[in-house]
Amino acid sequence: MSNTKHFPSFSVVNGHVKVQVDLTRFDKQFQEAQFWLDGQVMNDMIPYMPFRDGIMVDATRVRSASMQGTGKVCAGAPPYGRFLYEG
Repeated sequence: MSNTKHFPSFSVVNGHVKVQVDLTRFDKQFQEAQFWLDGQVMNDMIPYMPFRDGIMVDATRVRSASMQGTGKVCAGAPPYGRFLYEG
């Protein structure tokens, strides 16, 4: 005989707890938080980027803005980024 107890949102099996949490109601908040975080990472990187005439920072900012909300941030837009960071 199984030692399994079922409850509406979780099951206990042999003393181990298995929880299934439905986070779909938080999807909008997660998307907004990811969008904000991507923008903040970009803003925090700018003081550490080479800035002679601002072209690299502007190109990187544009590329990161196009990806904002995906969890990815462009750290150095080509062709300047590749030359400066990879040689």
